Amino acid sequence: MHAHPLTTSNPCCQYWSRHLMSHDLMQCSTEVAVYSQSVVASWQQISTSP
Repeated sequence: MHAHPLTTSNPCCQYWSRHLMSHDLMQCSTEVAVYSQSVVASWQQISTSP
């Protein structure tokens, strides 16, 4: 197991590096964007609810 900065800091990169022999950075960045959007959306939901 090789430890790369990207794969250790991003859960999606960890996932892709674990399941793919060569990690696709475009796919990974897309997953990061979707993941962060869902986090922001859930945080907004929590902050707006009483």
